[in-house]
Amino acid sequence: MEETNEDEIFAKYYAAKKQFKKVKKYLSFNERIAQMGGDNGRFSRKLNAESLFETYFEDAIDNWRGEDQGPDLESFVMAIQVNEIKTYAQLLHKADHIFNVLTEYITKPESRSIPAFCGILSALARDLREKFRNYLWKSIDILVNILDLGDRVAENQEAAYLCFSIIIKVQAGVLSKQLKKAFTNLLPLFASSRDFARRFAAESFAYLLRKSTDLRSISGFVVQQAFKTPHNYLSDGCARLFFNTYVGIAGTFHSNCDQIFRDIVHALVHPEEESEEFIEFSVPILVQMVGYTIEYAKNSTFENRFFYQKVLTKMLGESKKMSEAISMMRLLQPCIVLKNDELMNEVTKKKKRKEKENKKNKGKNELKNPEHVEFICTAELKNSLENVVKIEDFRLEQYAVDFISEVLLSVFNDDQNRLFSRDITLKIVGKSKEYQTVIGLLLKTIQLESFDLYMMPALGKIASEIVKEKSKDVNLLRQIVSFYSILCSQRRPIRYTSSR
Repeated sequence: MEETNEDEIFAKYYAAKKQFKKVKKYLSFNERIAQMGGDNGRFSRKLNAESLFETYFEDAIDNWRGEDQGPDLESFVMAIQVNEIKTYAQLLHKADHIFNVLTEYITKPESRSIPAFCGILSALARDLREKFRNYLWKSIDILVNILDLGDRVAENQEAAYLCFSIIIKVQAGVLSKQLKKAFTNLLPLFASSRDFARRFAAESFAYLLRKSTDLRSISGFVVQQAFKTPHNYLSDGCARLFFNTYVGIAGTFHSNCDQIFRDIVHALVHPEEESEEFIEFSVPILVQMVGYTIEYAKNSTFENRFFYQKVLTKMLGESKKMSEAISMMRLLQPCIVLKNDELMNEVTKKKKRKEKENKKNKGKNELKNPEHVEFICTAELKNSLENVVKIEDFRLEQYAVDFISEVLLSVFNDDQNRLFSRDITLKIVGKSKEYQTVIGLLLKTIQLESFDLYMMPALGKIASEIVKEKSKDVNLLRQIVSFYSILCSQRRPIRYTSSR
């Protein structure tokens, strides 16, 4: 994109501020990058023809001195002797001094000049380009503090946000080669109690993450860092990060969203050093990531907007161990029936409780009942479930019971799939000796219209197996009798019988 287009963006931004016009309330990081043009972070150093200055730095100072930014800005201008910085060579020669003085002023408590200093810092980054790397990490620390700990002044936050966007784009080449260090420096934002700060950290780092040549490794590193210091806000920040990695702009997804999504899930479900505790920590983060994806896809016109269903369904069928299959079932369940409480992490639940307490927002954005969502992978899910039952260490546990029962009640509850429901249930009964859990699965599906015809054979098979055993389990026998009692009472309630 030509440099004049970039200059127009900043010109419009400053013009809107001067005329007290409202700029768009919230632009995502991707939208800001798209406005700046390109994806390589390389602009020419030349200003447009209308500019009277050789550097962005001097141009920015001239713009900001025309506004009421308080005495700190004028003190800064005097301290750096701006009249002696007219050319790029002079700016380069005095860069260390300028940055040190700027650091002193931008971190000054209760300064009214924060927007101006952020604008000047971004101009310095645009001028110095690759030479700005000497000041990169200190600049990030400063901006992180403004966004996470600074006063809740909208203009300050907006200025820091814009400055951060410019620095990350200009220094993308450097940052993408030091992703671990970059994430560590941004960690306070990912764990911030300020929702917009977590969102911005996720969007900006996702821009860098997409440039990684080993996405699985860096994804694992991100969650490992969060695992070391578990925190609800940090977990939410990680979920937002992964979600933004495959999201595009204007309701679209990244052109390589399938592979990006798969790499992230694989990294956390199949960690390099397997640990039950780590996987149990990771899966809720992925569930929240899936939740953000479902909400985004609802309003998307992207042709392949259900890519995540395809990837998860396929990965379920590729599971080699039951622990892997259970993790995939937990990620797939929200794709079938969206249950607000089960899908939300602690941060989102807290926000919803606040909304509920606020009478103005009472009931807003709440799901009182489970919401069935569009699922497009019915045939693929059949194959995947059959593969899961073939896993050598197949077993039923509560997550599997919840998922399979939900699938039978929603996805396969039609004339075309009832025979499959019967067959897969019989296979589960044949493979599993945990009869108590299997009975629990059948009990969850008792409301199926076709239960008596298609699912009862599975219960009969369990009953016959229990009766055949030499040492009969009395508790299982009681559970079978109880099941039949529940079934009879629902099919033919006693009040109807007694009234005859």
